[in-house]
Amino acid sequence: MHASSSLVLVSNRKENAMSTKFMPVRIGGEEDTLLCPNCGGNFLHQEAVRIMNRDSEDKDGMMVEVGTNSEVSIRRIKSADIDGRRDVLRIRFSCEGCIGEKILRIMQHKGTTLIEWL
Repeated sequence: MHASSSLVLVSNRKENAMSTKFMPVRIGGEEDTLLCPNCGGNFLHQEAVRIMNRDSEDKDGMMVEVGTNSEVSIRRIKSADIDGRRDVLRIRFSCEGCIGEKILRIMQHKGTTLIEWL
């Protein structure tokens, strides 16, 4: 367990423009907190999760989705429908402080794990 706080730098891509935002995450203690990329509030709610798992690099794969009412969907998907070249995790959030969908994407690219708000 870490005893210090930290800021994690992530990218925020909107409408083909690349800007950089800080995604504050407190590490350690009892309250590791992810803040809303729009309003900075800490009352985010996980609404749904999507996992895209490739059979191998750049190949087709499986997608598992768990929705807000615990609905589960599992299906095969084509390579073109998967972000990047490897596996991807997307978590959809809502925020009590502002409106709009927030999606946090975690994906691997060339041996590096990327995390960004979409």
